[in-house]
Amino acid sequence: SFLSVNEFVARTTNKQNFMKIVLICDSAGSGKTTLLKKIYEIFLEKYDDYWISFISLRDYVNELSTNIEGDFQKLMAKVLNLNELSLEIFLQKFSQGKVKILFDGFDEISHKENTMHLFKLFQLTFGNNQIFITSRASLGLEKVLKTPCYSLKVLDDDEQVQFLCNFWGKSH
Repeated sequence: SFLSVNEFVARTTNKQNFMKIVLICDSAGSGKTTLLKKIYEIFLEKYDDYWISFISLRDYVNELSTNIEGDFQKLMAKVLNLNELSLEIFLQKFSQGKVKILFDGFDEISHKENTMHLFKLFQLTFGNNQIFITSRASLGLEKVLKTPCYSLKVLDDDEQVQFLCNFWGKSH
């Protein structure tokens, strides 16, 4: 079914339908990164006491190219290059279930196995921490992570007119 960004965030974060890992998979240029950035903005407004990170995976190729060992928190500290104080805050928020990390562009990196391992380690953690992942195709993410993949709906001409009228506050 068709959801607005706010409805999508509400659906994937509320206690009743909470999803630890949210996958957004669609074709190139469909708006995955734009959606993820909007979700990031909503999280910054809604969760002011959370640790929220937006990670473009292609910017972390070096950090993800080495063998990944250890627990998720320590690996994220390495990937994010956190100093001692930031690491302490990150670990505190993580233990409280107050971490949301948005990973963009899984399909654009070469070390998918290491990154997939990072995501699987995240699944083993407790609490209401959450990650969002975008990719052009599921690339096995749905199967390995055992979670559905959301896709974006391209609006037809009538839907575009309706959207713009609603956006501008006019009826047609």
